[in-house]
Amino acid sequence: FYIISFFTFVSWRIQSLQWIYRHKDINELTLTSIGYLWLVFLGWQVALGSILLGGFLVAIIVTATHQSEDMLDTLSDMSKYSFVESQFATTRDVHTKSILMNYLWGGMQYQLEHHLFPTMPKYRYKALVPIIKQFALENGIEYRVDGVWKLWQKNFKTLKHFAGSSPIEEQ
Repeated sequence: FYIISFFTFVSWRIQSLQWIYRHKDINELTLTSIGYLWLVFLGWQVALGSILLGGFLVAIIVTATHQSEDMLDTLSDMSKYSFVESQFATTRDVHTKSILMNYLWGGMQYQLEHHLFPTMPKYRYKALVPIIKQFALENGIEYRVDGVWKLWQKNFKTLKHFAGSSPIEEQ
C-alpha cells in the first residue's frame, strides 16, 4: 500500500493545482510554483525521490492515525455517533516532541483537527488542540493522542493482527 500512497500523494498535488487554478489564488500559486521549480532544478531523480518519500510519509502517517482506531463498518455503527463523535472515535492525534518530527508529519500529527476542520490551514491546528481537548472533556468524549513510536507500535500490532498472526492486545 505504500506504492499506492505514492499515487495518492501525486493526486493530492494535482488537486492542489486544480484548486489554485479554480480560485485564482496568486499567493498560493507563487509559493507552490517555487516548490515545484526547486524540484525541477534539482533534477528528475531528486524530484522522483521527493515524491516517493512524500508518498511513503503520507502512507505511514495516515495509516497510523486511522487504522488502529474504531472502525465504523455498518450504518448501525455510524448511526451511534454524530459527525464530531465519529471523528473522535476513528482518529488519533500524535504528540511529536522534536522540530524534525513536526516537520516530517507536516501538520498531520493533528489528525483529529484536520478531520473536524478540513479547510483550516494546517499551521493553525496546534492552537486548536486545547479547544478540542476542552470540548472533549466537557462532552465526555475520549481525546486520543499518543507519541510517535507508541502510535507506530500500535499500528504494527494492528497490521500483524489483520495479517492473521496475532490478537490485538488491549492497551
